[in-house]
Amino acid sequence: YGNEEVFEIGKAKIVKQSSDDKVLIIGAGITLDSALKAHDTLKEKGINVRVMDPFTVKPLDKEAVLEHARQCGGRVITVEDHYAEYGDILKKEGHLDLQI
Repeated sequence: YGNEEVFEIGKAKIVKQSSDDKVLIIGAGITLDSALKAHDTLKEKGINVRVMDPFTVKPLDKEAVLEHARQCGGRVITVEDHYAEYGDILKKEGHLDLQI
């Protein structure tokens, strides 16, 4: 991000996006770099993916996660190093139609 980037607590940012994304990849902090590397690797193979930076985990921008997941066919990959918060929240809230 640039120095002028504005962040809101509880509001996610879409970092990479196309009109034909097959999966939503969520990564925050240090794991965002891994999500972006996955994006680049998959793009080279002809697979479009969307990358989201939730910026904050608590509160998590659940509405954005669910909306972008639906736009990607309900497929979600969470890139986590030790804190399985994103996937757990979606499972606990009964969003079983999403593939986590």
